[in-house]
Amino acid sequence: MSTRQEHLQAIAENFAGFKYFECEEEIKRALKVGVPEPEIMKTLVSLCHQALKKYEQGEYCIPHLAASISIFEMGSDLAKVEVTPKGKVVVCTLGSSHYLGKDIIGSLLAIDGFEVVDLGELVSPEQVIEAVVREKPDILVLSVLIVACLHLQKMTIQSLEAEGLRKEVKVMIGGSVTSERWAREIAADAWAFNASGAIKEANRLMGVGCNEA
Repeated sequence: MSTRQEHLQAIAENFAGFKYFECEEEIKRALKVGVPEPEIMKTLVSLCHQALKKYEQGEYCIPHLAASISIFEMGSDLAKVEVTPKGKVVVCTLGSSHYLGKDIIGSLLAIDGFEVVDLGELVSPEQVIEAVVREKPDILVLSVLIVACLHLQKMTIQSLEAEGLRKEVKVMIGGSVTSERWAREIAADAWAFNASGAIKEANRLMGVGCNEA
């Protein structure tokens, strides 16, 4: 008779091999024999964090990370676990159609236990203000990928101040053209260079720990 650990190991091996359908079947088998959903989710979260580390160490490329996230999302749909979100995060790309980095960060924040609202790309400061009023997030993540759009991060923070909303939300900025110095200059609460940095900063802003089980 297969042990609980054997089922979790089989899930991990298929996950690491990017075998989507095989991993799906292993998760279904594990659930059928009574492996608790939280244990399966704990394994999937850990595997996603491992994939992120490999990506940032240069061992994985973006398709590897995207595949890992896709398998996690499938697994989390099968092994549903109701948890209280750490906080609510609104993410967007200001002024351009760049989406990949934002999508990865949004997915990884969701994996780490945050409720994530994605406003998409080509977002304006006015649309951000509307979303803050509507969604009442704890954290606002503003991504900028081209120098010409940097001023939109500053404009958004100024608009939050003007509308009396600045104290209601923490602002994190990111993107390849941003820096910690720029974050200080525009009075952002946090800056993240990469996805793992965004997760750590989001947890710091909420005063909680990362789910790197």
